[in-house]
Amino acid sequence: TELFSASEIISRLAGKEPSDANIIKNNVVNTVVKSFNSERKIKYLNTGGLHTIDLSESNNFHLFVSENITLDLSSFRPGQSGIIAIIQDNGGSKTIGFNSRMKFADGTAPTLSTADGSIDLIPYYVYFTDVMCNFIADFK
Repeated sequence: TELFSASEIISRLAGKEPSDANIIKNNVVNTVVKSFNSERKIKYLNTGGLHTIDLSESNNFHLFVSENITLDLSSFRPGQSGIIAIIQDNGGSKTIGFNSRMKFADGTAPTLSTADGSIDLIPYYVYFTDVMCNFIADFK
């Protein structure tokens, strides 16, 4: 049995045969190589409002939050994963709202740790068009 990508199916419907390089075969080891950028990006979010993180820049981010913000993600790819570290800056007690594409385990967005210098982690995995997130609070 062979599995084909959407582009391969379209090629077959158009009467073209797919190349062996693009066929995923059952009962054999299939290796898929996709490079992601693991360099961490540091962002200082010192103004309130909506902040969009471009996940094509990296997989790992350190966000220093000194105002209340809403966080959104863009340019992500299925299968991408990483960690967003959120550090309370400038006295702490800041809040973050999350875009609806960020899905948390219990369906409820987490509440950040509020002490100045608190570190919370959001490990994420991109599942099609949703970003599945976990929340780990108050690292010391």
